[in-house]
Amino acid sequence: MITPPIQKLSADARKRLTALEEFSDLGSGFNIAMRDLDIRGAGDILGAEQSGYISDVGFELYTKILDDAVKELKETEYKSMFKNEQVSIDYPETQVEFDQSAYLEKSFVKDNVERLNLYRKLSEATGIDQIDDWHEEVEDRFGKMTEPGLNLVKASKIKLIASKLLLKKVTIRSNRVWLMGPKNESKLGEQFYGSGYFQKLLGIIQQDQSHPYKVVQKNDTVTLVIQNIENEEAAIKFLKKLPEFQLNQDQVEA
Repeated sequence: MITPPIQKLSADARKRLTALEEFSDLGSGFNIAMRDLDIRGAGDILGAEQSGYISDVGFELYTKILDDAVKELKETEYKSMFKNEQVSIDYPETQVEFDQSAYLEKSFVKDNVERLNLYRKLSEATGIDQIDDWHEEVEDRFGKMTEPGLNLVKASKIKLIASKLLLKKVTIRSNRVWLMGPKNESKLGEQFYGSGYFQKLLGIIQQDQSHPYKVVQKNDTVTLVIQNIENEEAAIKFLKKLPEFQLNQDQVEA
């Protein structure tokens, strides 16, 4: 009643009307917004059509910079206002690399919005059990996961475990795993090297005779190269043996 004949509508307009029909229940606003994002693409939000600082650095980097600025103010100028707030560890966004593809295939999860929602939920996992629950939910809804999807689960576990070890990058290739620490001249580096945590990790690795290792130092960064790591499952098993970083009392008081 309020649109031209359906034949005269653009393809995007028809998709938007279909979205309104599909998501008509109370509380469906988020689904409609995500469907609209999928239809028009993410460029207007994440790309060059933005204004101000977001236009210069992009949405994701802008929010990270903003979050870092808030944390810095809490630790300096407004420290007294947040003195009773529990100190949190700023874990790194660990990069994971291996040769296999790791993603949800379009043929497995056909709806783009649903796929985006699943990626978002997986990225919010804070424990291995949550990743396992996500895996179980996906297979319950869409059937047995394909190989790239299984690789995505493995990569997520490696990223989560390695982040809590303060590692910046994990590479798995040629029966070896490279564990790259943070730069020495950084706040994260102070925690990793200056607190004795790196020596603790190294001591545990030295005790494992089945995985010879070597230490490579380059560009103010230390990388541990661990041998006899056949695949991603072996890397997960190895990383689980290492203790997570914990703030000591001096760091909490500081």
